[in-house]
Amino acid sequence: MKRTLLIVLISLSCIDLFSEITDTINTFKKGYNDLELTSQKLDLIYNEILGKQISDFKKIESEKNKWKEKYQTLKNSSSNSKLQLLKDQNDKFLKRILILEESINKNDQNIVRLETNIKNLSKQSEIEKENLISEISYIFKNEGMISVEILEIIKMRALLYKVDSKYISNLDDYIYLNQKISQAQVVLSRKFNDLQVKSQINILKNLKNKKITWQQTKVSSLIILLDSYCDKNLDLYNLFSLIDDFHYSDGVISDQSLVDRINEERNSYTDYPFLLDEYNKKRKDTNYKSSIAECY
Repeated sequence: MKRTLLIVLISLSCIDLFSEITDTINTFKKGYNDLELTSQKLDLIYNEILGKQISDFKKIESEKNKWKEKYQTLKNSSSNSKLQLLKDQNDKFLKRILILEESINKNDQNIVRLETNIKNLSKQSEIEKENLISEISYIFKNEGMISVEILEIIKMRALLYKVDSKYISNLDDYIYLNQKISQAQVVLSRKFNDLQVKSQINILKNLKNKKITWQQTKVSSLIILLDSYCDKNLDLYNLFSLIDDFHYSDGVISDQSLVDRINEERNSYTDYPFLLDEYNKKRKDTNYKSSIAECY
């Protein structure tokens, strides 16, 4: 009997523990009270407890499955998102690598072309260098004036192509002498000026002895011409004075002896451009008033 009572008490406690709705408890109590036999009541309690446990277990399992599904969904969703992100990043890296490879290939091709061009330029440079040496050698052999502007251009090219310094040094000497020769020739092409003539004579006499023979010969001849400039100027001045004494109104010389003298003296002024120009003007027109003056 005690055992039965204990079972009843435990069962009632379990019923109270697992009962959540008042109506259910009341219904259970009414059914329990309606039963007469203790065994029936115990069966009712047992069945109610078992049913409640089974129901709660099912609910727990159901919720567990729901949370498991949500967890798996979240897990799969997170994993897929990360995998997709990694895949996208990997695709970007692959594209970058492809672009870099194409760029490297292009650069390699450019390098090959540049190396080829450098080789070609090097060969062309050597050819140009040899041509320049030939040009400079020809200049030294040439017995004639070459403009300083052209010589300076040739020198710049020689420096650019790194021609041997001995050629450049000789070219410098050649250019310097040409400049002095040109300056002296300019003085001869102008009206006689005693200071300018003497200055040019001193410059030419002070020139160092260079290797180019024809220029030294030219320098020597210019010194002689400059030194004689005053005398030639005075000769022409006297000739013009003689012509002026005849006072030809028509500007034409009729005296044959004077004509012959004028013709004979023409060649003596060919090295003096200014005097020759004045001579031709006077010969064409005896009334021409020349600016030639006496010199001493």
